[in-house]
Amino acid sequence: MGATVTRAESGGKAEDGPATLCKNCQRLPPVPLSPRLPRGARQNDRMLILAVSALEKVQNVPAKVWINLGIGVLIFIAALFILKRAAQMNKIWLGIIVFVVMSIVGFQWIYSRNEPKFLTPLVDKIAPFFPSASSYEAKQQQAPKP
Repeated sequence: MGATVTRAESGGKAEDGPATLCKNCQRLPPVPLSPRLPRGARQNDRMLILAVSALEKVQNVPAKVWINLGIGVLIFIAALFILKRAAQMNKIWLGIIVFVVMSIVGFQWIYSRNEPKFLTPLVDKIAPFFPSASSYEAKQQQAPKP
């Protein structure tokens, strides 16, 4: 078997063919991890182009989205604050407050039928026992009894 020529000895171009072993070593020469950059271009230039395109995309987002995002962040911060305070509360009072809030939300869902889709089967079973907005409107359409 004859002597092999490395990429470095043949000019170092990747187009020269498959990599071969060095004469004096038993490993392949290192291969660059990133693709070759065009002449005169640098990695920072590519990142700057990506940053500019991302900035342009962010500028095209409607203001309503940013307002909703800000409100969401404020609600999240308020929820964290409330949870920290609730952890220090008496557990009986905390249970009473949670029960009252969940009851109000539940009755609102039953009355106006605006519950989440995954709770619709449960609300369908409970709703006939409570008044609803549609039954109230139907009663209002009837003439009053003398």
